[in-house]
Amino acid sequence: MADVLVVDDDKVLLEALAEILSTFGHEVCAVTSGRAALDSIGTNPPELIVADVVMPGMSGVELMEAVRAHPDWRHIPFVFISAAASPKTREQIQAMGNDLFLAKPFSAEELKRAVEARLRQ
Repeated sequence: MADVLVVDDDKVLLEALAEILSTFGHEVCAVTSGRAALDSIGTNPPELIVADVVMPGMSGVELMEAVRAHPDWRHIPFVFISAAASPKTREQIQAMGNDLFLAKPFSAEELKRAVEARLRQ
């Protein structure tokens, strides 16, 4: 399967996402902030990033901008998750070339389909 980086400031949800993705056979690294995600990517670039949109310090959109600005990382696909993303934020995400967005709450099967779809692209 794939190396997946999961980024969410909600530790309970982060652990649940990591467990679900591990169950589907992925190697998962889970971090609680955009800054920690960038550190992790620098050490071990993932094949996919699953990121919350709304996080303190660095949003998921800001994380994607930082990843896209790095020539060695710009190919890494994202799946965004959020309970509170505005239509404007969703438009911004789509304009950056990412159309996979899961609104919380979502099922494990929805997550699996989104991850698999993004890895195929």
